[in-house]
Formats: sequence, structure tokens, C-alpha cells
Amino acid sequence: MKDSILLPASLETPCYVYDRAGMEDVLQRLGLICKKAACTPLYSIKSANITGLLEFIKPYVAGFSCSSLFELQLAGE
Repeated sequence: MKDSILLPASLETPCYVYDRAGMEDVLQRLGLICKKAACTPLYSIKSANITGLLEFIKPYVAGFSCSSLFELQLAGE
């Protein structure tokens, strides 16, 4: 893989790549929708259980939806 302006050649694959700015925009919109609709947003850890991603999402949601002990432990961290 060649170096590009987006990804360094040293990036190991397979890997997950997230658009931080795009995700932040979506999460801010979610916050506005939840205020207007008076609802509580939860994030399902099953969809992506990467610690850094969960830390990024945490300020935008009221909590995490867990379906296993592992997911519950991850949410607690």
C-alpha cells in the first residue's frame, strides 16, 4: 500500500477506519433530535465495541445497550 494523504503505508490491515468529523456531526445532530423529541439515546455496543470509539461516543449518549457480560464490562470501563 502506498502512502496517501489519508492513510500511511504503515497502516496494518484489516482494520477499522472511522471518519471522526463525520461521526461528530452525526452525534451532534442526534443530540438535537433527542432534545426536540425528549428521548434518551443509547448506543448498542454490539455494532462496534472498540474502546476508543466508545470513549468518543460516550459524551453524546445516555448510556450503552449491552447483551453480554463482556459488553457490560466494556461499557463499565
